[in-house]
Amino acid sequence: MPGAATWAFEARVYRQGILRCVDVPQQLAAALDDWQYPPVVATVGGRERATTLMRRSGGGFRLFLHDELRRAAGVDAGDMVRVELVVDDAPIDVLPDDIVEAVERLERGVEALELLPPGLRREMLRFVGDAQSVTMRTKRVARVVELIGERAEKLGPNDDA
Repeated sequence: MPGAATWAFEARVYRQGILRCVDVPQQLAAALDDWQYPPVVATVGGRERATTLMRRSGGGFRLFLHDELRRAAGVDAGDMVRVELVVDDAPIDVLPDDIVEAVERLERGVEALELLPPGLRREMLRFVGDAQSVTMRTKRVARVVELIGERAEKLGPNDDA
């Protein structure tokens, strides 16, 4: 990402449930405060991964260390780790037409789709894209549409109807 600012910092890894994460320094968090889920490329242990920062309940953001990042750095809870973050200004991944068309038939489906965090959207794309056959892809598309439908139901009925 030419021209994008890179932030480097050291942080202590801690457990959040079964996951490992680090807190983003307050100065960086303040610079990203306009984003709900800031998309970033994180480099840990020489390994890069596109991901999103998550808001902390007390303010600021945390970065969840996916296993590949954590293993590359050889760290676990309690260890210090060096992290480099670059805001990922690449366009948000576009979902295939068959998923979008199925979601459009769901009540509030499009709204639920638009509210997906970028990281979840990427994982859904990866899940569908990794299918090794047409049959498997069809099943995976159905599962993704089902998950989006569950999110749409949580939004409640559409008052515009």
